[in-house]
Amino acid sequence: MGRPKDKDLFIRGLVDCGGRASNASLQSKLGWTDNRYWKVHSALYGQGAIEKGRGYSGTVILVPAKPEEAPSVKASVEADELAVQSPVQAEAAETDLQEADLYRPARAQIAEHWHTTRNLDQTHVENIALQGRRETGGSWSRPDLALVALKTFEYLPDRIFEIHTFEIKPSYDVTVKGVLEALAHREFATRSYVIYHTAGRELTDYPEYSRIEALAVRYGIGVYAAKVIGDFNKWAEIVSAERARPDPEEVEVFIKRSLSEDTKVRIRKWLK
Repeated sequence: MGRPKDKDLFIRGLVDCGGRASNASLQSKLGWTDNRYWKVHSALYGQGAIEKGRGYSGTVILVPAKPEEAPSVKASVEADELAVQSPVQAEAAETDLQEADLYRPARAQIAEHWHTTRNLDQTHVENIALQGRRETGGSWSRPDLALVALKTFEYLPDRIFEIHTFEIKPSYDVTVKGVLEALAHREFATRSYVIYHTAGRELTDYPEYSRIEALAVRYGIGVYAAKVIGDFNKWAEIVSAERARPDPEEVEVFIKRSLSEDTKVRIRKWLK
């Protein structure tokens, strides 16, 4: 008998978890690298064999062949989520982090882990928050982090260039202001996000949670709650970002004004 295919191993692992699990727990169970896990995840999602869910590190859900075969998974899911979401010492230690302290670890998690969940072929993340008095176009015209990417498709001829922007907010500034700042970036961004560092707490613990979620849904802003800024498994996607269609001229102006020469060189190489 031949060696089992990765897709079969993925499905078997998911079945063992009751048909639903956090990505972090399933990846750990399989013992796979990020690239291997998300490559198989993407293929199965494209085939309609699995669905995506929310939660810390995201949730993967098995799609049964027939509706009546849907597994009862509540108990196993609760066990997985408790294991991922329980406060730990590292979470409590982050309560005093300032916004500037969050940029570097957030950038690292986006570059190393977040981008693998998006099926992007070429990516580069830049910290552009600390550019001093450099003119970038007015208030809220400069996100904290920007990811530039190139995306290709198996059955479509076009190469798609994308810009994803991120506002990073510390635990003492979990307000609707983050959503509004991210909204301003949709002038030039394909997708815009705000990442709230909650330092071990749930986003629902904050007074403005309902307003944050409602405003984000209304305007298509992605929202993440990061209990531990340096551990992507402690990031929960609260609202998914909707794809915008920015004016190409606005995109060009943003690239010229805000991105480094190194990033511009990368973009030129991608588009050759």
